[in-house]
Amino acid sequence: MSFRVAAGWAVGVAALFATPARAAEVRWRAAPGCTDSRATLEEAERLLGRPLAGVQAVDFEVEIREEGALWVLTLATVERTSNQRRERVLQGASCEEVTSAAAVAVAMVVEASEPRSESMDGKPTPEAEAPSAVEPNTQPPRPRVSLAERPKVSAALSLSFGADAGSLPGVAPGGEAGVAIGSQRWQVMGVGALYLGGDRSANGKGVDASLGVFGLLGCARTAKGAVRPLLCAGAEAGWLSGTGLGVKNARTKGAFWVAARVEAGVAVPIGGSFSLVARAGGAVPFIRREFVIDSDVLVHQPKRLAGRLALGVEFAL
Repeated sequence: MSFRVAAGWAVGVAALFATPARAAEVRWRAAPGCTDSRATLEEAERLLGRPLAGVQAVDFEVEIREEGALWVLTLATVERTSNQRRERVLQGASCEEVTSAAAVAVAMVVEASEPRSESMDGKPTPEAEAPSAVEPNTQPPRPRVSLAERPKVSAALSLSFGADAGSLPGVAPGGEAGVAIGSQRWQVMGVGALYLGGDRSANGKGVDASLGVFGLLGCARTAKGAVRPLLCAGAEAGWLSGTGLGVKNARTKGAFWVAARVEAGVAVPIGGSFSLVARAGGAVPFIRREFVIDSDVLVHQPKRLAGRLALGVEFAL
């Protein structure tokens, strides 16, 4: 066996058992609405003209947060040999703006830490081929993005002032509290609300009424932009009660309440994890009990369509 053939076999066997170099790792932590790292990494690779999978000198950490009307991106680079950490802060009016700037910054860091080797004529030097009878796997691993810090489902709490027109006499003020889970595009929300209303005629007779409900809504929403629309549909159940006014023997009666519910609204981020939320819609009751006094005087019956309005604040956990 010649020396050249033996050397080729040795290189091939070594390639089979060698531990492949670890590709660049990207840890991505971002506010809801800006959690997709793929476009940023692809843009960085386009600017570099080569895949990030071949980068072995540095790892990256990206943190994106909202501060009022601004999006703030912190890009940290960690050198593997020295464990030295450097940070730069980028600001913009949108998620797209700061992530586009981050792609440029990543490409610049890679070029500074791992410049391309060039031949005398200015062209990239081709990779040397191992004279081996066994062809090693030369495909570098793909860059790794840490999924543990990219929450796909998040929770939120909300508290709102509300109003009802149609379920109770007149326009009834109320309050609403809610808890929700969801992603960038959808949300399932449970809400509890209480409305208080009443009506009294010229002769002093009438009714004081209240409605307490619990509702479950499914919402489609847009997670990007200064104003984020949402559309919700669901149902609610509760208890409608009324107390007679202007009669000798006033009594309180109640009835079970079930209704379908449709709402549309907007969410406006106001900084950090807080957003202002406004929703308006309607409830269609399946049960419309009559409330009477003096045996035959009708003082209230819910309308076929009740209007709803809620204005409050949401806190993303």
